[in-house]
Amino acid sequence: MTPKPSQPASVISCKQLYDFLGEYVDGTLAAPQRDEFERHIRVCPSCQAYLDGYRRTIALGRVAYDAPDAAQPAAAPRGILDAVRAAVAKPR
Repeated sequence: MTPKPSQPASVISCKQLYDFLGEYVDGTLAAPQRDEFERHIRVCPSCQAYLDGYRRTIALGRVAYDAPDAAQPAAAPRGILDAVRAAVAKPR
């Protein structure tokens, strides 16, 4: 991670950011960790991209689960939504 010249370096690492990702997206990450998470996101393009991808994945999963008969998004690889649906439908 190379901070932008006008931004302070982040205290947390990329690995730590990945550990906090679910709580951050769910809105359950405690304020001090959330502040560090957001500071890291501002200075790390790789983690920005990872967070964006994580959010898109969650959105696609919700579409597949909430509307199993809906048309597949054009960008979804063939069969991926069917695989997600099958995994969700399996009894645990």
